[in-house]
Amino acid sequence: MSSMDPLFKASNGTVDTLLFSYNIGSETGAACCVAADLRPVSALNVTHLLSSDVTNVTAEPGRDATLPCTGSVHTDILTVEWRRAEEIVCVNTRPESSAQCENEALPSLQNRVQLSSGSKERDVSLVLNNVTNEDDGTYECYVQHTIVGGNHRERPDEMTLLCTVHLQVEPALPCTGSVHTDILTVEWRRAEEIVCVNTRPESSAQCENEALPSFQNRVQLSSGSKERDVSLVLNNVTNEDDGTYKCYVQHNNVGGNHRERPDEMTLLCTVHLQVEPGGSEPGGQETAQI
Repeated sequence: MSSMDPLFKASNGTVDTLLFSYNIGSETGAACCVAADLRPVSALNVTHLLSSDVTNVTAEPGRDATLPCTGSVHTDILTVEWRRAEEIVCVNTRPESSAQCENEALPSLQNRVQLSSGSKERDVSLVLNNVTNEDDGTYECYVQHTIVGGNHRERPDEMTLLCTVHLQVEPALPCTGSVHTDILTVEWRRAEEIVCVNTRPESSAQCENEALPSFQNRVQLSSGSKERDVSLVLNNVTNEDDGTYKCYVQHNNVGGNHRERPDEMTLLCTVHLQVEPGGSEPGGQETAQI
């Protein structure tokens, strides 16, 4: 069973723009169509304007994350409002000329959010700088369009949902060495297990050891810009990752005649990771507390 209901029409005399809601099988939403005349519109001609699909974005603590969202090129966007749960994250009433959020930011997001300043037309993506584990969650972008009513007068439309993005911030076990000593080797352990070994922490984030089966392709050092940052990043955490992790490092040691020699491995950081089970709903994701 299919149906289409017009929402509004805009015309410049030669080209008509239609925005209508549709119900095709189990799929519902809104679509936009441009035509030279107003003959019946086939469902094959529509392009999505509004979508209930969720886009998944993963980010590493300390890095920047972009939550993608782009509107239709056929309708002007007057206002953009990003929300997380019931919290207002960013409001912008001039998306065509400014990327800045105009609302008073939440304390946890102070000076860390803005719209994308990319060149894509109608790009209203949200940029989160220096993400933290607390930024994890589902974000929704609502927009207000210009619609054309009677006598071709433009008026603001209602706020409508344009994009839904789930941001998953991979937990990092924090550890930073002294800026006054070079770190030659990093070794993360859990109990007696070797989790990650890296002998080039200044130039590579990859673990060089053969990973334990439970950590295969899921661990690396942080690739953040902080000097001497040897934090461990765990991707796709599971309940089995719960436990106490220790970071051992080997420094350069200056001995007699100022000759450098490798120091012994010494304990630098101890971090306890507590993984909480996901919700009872299918696909519920575990969350980590450090």
